[in-house]
Amino acid sequence: LLAVSGYHVGLICFVPIVLLRSRRWMIRCIALIMALACSWTFVAICGLPPSAIRAATMVGLYAICNCLRLPISSIQIWSATCVGMMLWNPDLVFDVGTQLSFAAVLAILLFVQVTVETSRYKAIIGAIGVPIAAQLGTVFIAIPVFNLFPIFFLPFNIMHVSRMFLNEMRRSDARALHDFSASSG
Repeated sequence: LLAVSGYHVGLICFVPIVLLRSRRWMIRCIALIMALACSWTFVAICGLPPSAIRAATMVGLYAICNCLRLPISSIQIWSATCVGMMLWNPDLVFDVGTQLSFAAVLAILLFVQVTVETSRYKAIIGAIGVPIAAQLGTVFIAIPVFNLFPIFFLPFNIMHVSRMFLNEMRRSDARALHDFSASSG
């Protein structure tokens, strides 16, 4: 891995995060413990990079608030994580990886809040727009630091989204065919 991101931590914590939606208090408590254990164990195995610490902290805050049924927005979780990490280690303010991580996540959260939540085509807009939002959110850091702007992310993301869309269409066709054959036989 070149960088451990929230995507990777989210994959590790997918099942506990889904279980946090349960109505049962005990299941939510177990899911909270699982989410914290999975995310922080993964981050420790990866060597505790700031981007992974950010992701695990955000997952942990989300899990705690969800378990206790406390209403909190993703922007508030992002803000609390940012303040907490800067208080814990003020030198992170100067770390380019930390800056890129926080900038990309904020851009994604704002994009999702503005577009995806109000759109009919959430999956398509999210799949295409999230990588673009992350790139645009980090451009003000990337250009001065690296003296370049990555231009190949867009065609590769569009190809990837197209492939995912076609795979999903094949799966839904196979499900429809299976449901039809099961109901007619």
